[in-house]
Amino acid sequence: MGLAKFLIGESLRHHARGGVVRLPGEPFGLYFNGIALVSSVLDFSTISFNAGNDLPFVMYLPTETAVAWFHKKLPADLQSDRKKALKESEQFALAITNRALMQGSALSASERKHIVKELRALTGLSEDYVDRANLRIYAHRFFCGVCCRKEASSSGATTRGGQDRTRRHQRFPGVRPQFHLGAGAFHSHLERLRPARTQISRAICRTKY
Repeated sequence: MGLAKFLIGESLRHHARGGVVRLPGEPFGLYFNGIALVSSVLDFSTISFNAGNDLPFVMYLPTETAVAWFHKKLPADLQSDRKKALKESEQFALAITNRALMQGSALSASERKHIVKELRALTGLSEDYVDRANLRIYAHRFFCGVCCRKEASSSGATTRGGQDRTRRHQRFPGVRPQFHLGAGAFHSHLERLRPARTQISRAICRTKY
């Protein structure tokens, strides 16, 4: 009796699994018992930070709060209770942030000021950064700037992490030149891991093949 065979991939790779799982079937008679989805994206609108799509800015807020808690950037009352911080972030994202972003320019000045203060508390970013980002915190830029106070500096800033949602990637520090609001993603974990991975791959190729 053959062992069960499952194809496991992570993140965006689940799109390829549907095709890959069929390849060994007809020529080799090798069939899989199933596919395992690990941290997969099934709806790209939840991670596409594009103009006109405010969904990611709402969905990512609890994750950003969790990262800010890990780096000890939250106010004392939230920093001392992780579950409380995450619950408040989830409730605020769904009830307040979602409605505010939908209002756009119709949002009153007083409401905007209140939301800016709350987002500052839930993310560890400065009020100035949140306000100039128009209440829309891009995940790529957040993971770069949450651990420093130079969120919009043009001279460079110490950064951590990358756009990858796994917490281990957000623990790697690095230096990103010309960090500012208009910058794209920067993956400091790749700057640390890629050289070692390349050397290991080359060593395997030289010795095994």
